Amino acid sequence: MAVVGLNFGALQAASIKAHPNLKLAVVCDLDAARAQAVGQKLSVPHSTSYESVLADPAIEAVALFTPPGLHAKHLTMAARAGKHVVVTKPFEISSARGEEAIRAAEEAGIVVMSNSPPPRYIGAYGSVKSAIDAGNLGKLVHISGHTWAFYDTMSPDGTWYDDPDACPGGPLFRLGIYSINFANVFLGRPAEVYAQQSWIRSKRPTPDHASLVVKYGSGAQLTLAVSLSVGGGVYPDNMLVAGTSGTLVINPDFSPSDSSERSLLLVQGRDRTRLAWPSETGGYDYEGLYRFIRGRETPEISIRAALDGVRVIEAARISLKEKRAVGL
Repeated sequence: MAVVGLNFGALQAASIKAHPNLKLAVVCDLDAARAQAVGQKLSVPHSTSYESVLADPAIEAVALFTPPGLHAKHLTMAARAGKHVVVTKPFEISSARGEEAIRAAEEAGIVVMSNSPPPRYIGAYGSVKSAIDAGNLGKLVHISGHTWAFYDTMSPDGTWYDDPDACPGGPLFRLGIYSINFANVFLGRPAEVYAQQSWIRSKRPTPDHASLVVKYGSGAQLTLAVSLSVGGGVYPDNMLVAGTSGTLVINPDFSPSDSSERSLLLVQGRDRTRLAWPSETGGYDYEGLYRFIRGRETPEISIRAALDGVRVIEAARISLKEKRAVGL
């Protein structure tokens, strides 16, 4: 594997290197000093040329941690080179470019997977699917979510975080995309979007607080609140998945994302059942990637759920500007 984009990607490069079934062959970044530093730290070759990485026949897969506006371009290049792809969230900024990239991947027969949603029903995805399959939830009618963090730096820094078109809704795109993609997997195709945003502490052109309502073709809805200005915990992602037969509360205690005390709560009438947090968490499913490539297994969750997330964000961008609900 090769890791491309070494800002956040440096952490994932270390994870790939530590995986028993994967070999980190090279790290790549346009910043030569950064590429060299990460390569030396992990004792692997480094490069500043994505093209040279793709030209290497020993490379079977690339992990893209480049800015979201470049994902489709880089994915398409990888597909044409016959490389499998791991792409970080957000999947893209443009659904049109994202669609073209996915079609190129399908034509090339390569695997494309993201961390949001993961390619298999693992973590909270697996818990919800198990509850649905067991008949504990019935027909899903509503998903609500809350996530927040307290970001000390709220001043412009010249990155894509400062661009309202590249980062619509601020935390909505940066953090909320996880919940949006989650809902897309279980509720289907989104049909209508309404979004709001606020500047509580941010000095950026993009806000630090946002909310979203998504209506799906079935009539089910997603409601979501995200913020970069809430203290008292780091990413205490909480979701409520409600159906006609019961409700599953994901992380009812609002434990931080790195806590070992997370749990789930199944509510059916007056009955309350506390469930253990799944041992196989979500995130970057490198084990799944290995199984897809070597074991010829098929991803359970399509990357198109992430593409629908891009469509929701595009509609949210219009909704924020025109202060109205936007159909998809």
